[in-house]
Parts: sequence; structure tokens; C-alpha cells
Amino acid sequence: MGRRGLGTMPSKGFIFPDQEALILGAAERISRAVRRDCRRSGRCALGLSGGSTPRGVYEALSRPPFSGLIPWTRLDLFFSDERCVPPEHPESNFRMAWEALLSKVTIPEFRIHRMRAEQGPERSARDYEAELRRVLGPRGRLDILLLGVGEDGHTASLFPGSAALQEERAWTAPARSPDGQDRVTLTLPFINRSSRIMVLACGQAKAGVLRKIFSSSAEAHPARRISRCRTTWLLDAEAAEVERARQVRLNDLLPRRRVHVVERPVAADASVVDQYINLPVALYYLGEHLIHSVCV
Repeated sequence: MGRRGLGTMPSKGFIFPDQEALILGAAERISRAVRRDCRRSGRCALGLSGGSTPRGVYEALSRPPFSGLIPWTRLDLFFSDERCVPPEHPESNFRMAWEALLSKVTIPEFRIHRMRAEQGPERSARDYEAELRRVLGPRGRLDILLLGVGEDGHTASLFPGSAALQEERAWTAPARSPDGQDRVTLTLPFINRSSRIMVLACGQAKAGVLRKIFSSSAEAHPARRISRCRTTWLLDAEAAEVERARQVRLNDLLPRRRVHVVERPVAADASVVDQYINLPVALYYLGEHLIHSVCV
């Protein structure tokens, strides 16, 4: 391939020095977006996903300062996908979200919309679409959707070659993972209706597939088919291959100056957060530090 590194970003993105910084940066973005949507419309529809990095984000949201900033009673929480297991099963995305976040904040039970995938993939897909339409309306969409990306380029439970990728109208669909596990997933048409999509990727194991997603015109990787204009990619340095990319000039690899490398911790008090959230170069409150997003 010659030059290596991220390639051409399909949308805007932020590169964080490590997974901890990414988790806190994602929590800040979610908190800010939720507050903004609640101020504008009185409510916010947030889509959650499974995975170890999202779990870290949920744990961050469950603690101060974020837990005290989010108007939990005005949130409707949905899920991007689910395995066809009971909600108490160790592999359940709902169980993970419950343990990391939902059990620790004050959110009305009727605002938590889980996929009842234990009913089987076809029935639960039908029921979940009906629930989405009931809560959001026939033309509804999620205000914020959090997604991950797998080493094979899948997102939600949309795997390469999956029949669910061909769906053009339904909001949900039955799915099956490569190991044969039945699942339920949001479809690309519904995912791409979301007002904002945040895709998280951490670790060197994701670097190879991200390079393909960001440089290939082919759509073999489902994550490549996420709406470009509505998506922000949040990566850590290992996933983004920052050190390798620096050796071949980031400005050449990341055109249009749309990718920010997040660095330079500066001591700051939590009270300064809202003073900076509207600046064109993002300033993130991360725990006890303010992290300045520097455009490369």
C-alpha cells in the first residue's frame, strides 16, 4: 500500500491518547448533546450499544460530574442490538448497560426500551420496531446513537455478508453473528436517520480494519456504510495508528483538517466546562483535566 495510517476519514473524528481519555471524551460529548437536545425539545432519544469501550463510557456517565449534568428523567434509552438471550445473561447488552449505568441513575423504567430478544430474532425485531415507532413516531429517529466497530468491520449486529444489510425499509431486523448466535439489530436505514452517530474504536486490534474502512471505496465493511455527514469517529492513538501516521505526515493522510488529535492536559475546575463547549476546537472536560483538541 505504500503509505499507511488512517487514510481518508469518511467523517469528522477525534483521536485520543488512550482508551481512558477516549471514554471520558465520549462521555462529555454525550452529556453535552443530551443537555442541548433536552433544552431544545424537552427530551432526548439515546441509542446504546454493547462492548467494553461503551461500558467504560456508561460507567463514566454514571459518576460525577456527568451524572449530575444529564436530565435523566427526560431521556428515552434504546439499544442498537442485542443477543437472543435473557436480560440477566452475561452476554446481554442490556445487562451490561444496567450494571454500568441504568441501575446507578434515576431514570424512569418506562423510558428504558430494551430489545426483548429472548423472544427470538423475528418476533423481537417486529416488536422493537413497533416500540420505536410508538415512542418516536412514524418518522422518528434517534437523537444520539453510540456504536462500536468490530475487527471484521461490523457495527451493531450488522456483520459482513449479513442479509440484514440488504434491508431498505425496516428499522430493525433479525441477524446472526459469524459464530451462529441469533441477534436483533437496528438496520442501516434507521441507523442513518439518527441526528448524531458516535463510533468508538480502541486498541491496536482495530487499526487494520479502520485503515480499510477509511481508505476503501468498497462497502464490504458494514461500518463503512454509516452516514458520513452525521458521524463522529472517536479513536484512541493505537486504533488510529497515530505514531505511524505522524511518520508519513498527518496532514497528507487526513485532508480537510477534520480530524483532531486530543492532547495537552491542563488543570481545570469542573465549573469551566460549559464556557468552552461551543468553541470550534473542542475542549473536553476529562475527570480532573481539561483536554484541548488540537487540529493537526
